[in-house]
Amino acid sequence: DRATGFGTLIQTSRRSDPMVSFYYAKIYAGQGDKERAISYLNRALDEGFDEFDKIKKEPAFLVLAAEEGYVKLMDRITALNARK
Repeated sequence: DRATGFGTLIQTSRRSDPMVSFYYAKIYAGQGDKERAISYLNRALDEGFDEFDKIKKEPAFLVLAAEEGYVKLMDRITALNARK
């Protein structure tokens, strides 16, 4: 099963790369897995991702806009932006 293999790859990855987490979020959003997409966006922020406009302008994330977790993520980005 392709999805299981993808999940295994993610779990075994020891890389802490915010851009990788961003792209995983994009993939999951495209697959309709909103919860996992939001989780990876939060992980990207935790890992130091600071290209906030890239998140805001990414068409794949439009499906997330009404999700509570995404709204909280946007609030988090606003707070992080204020610290810059």
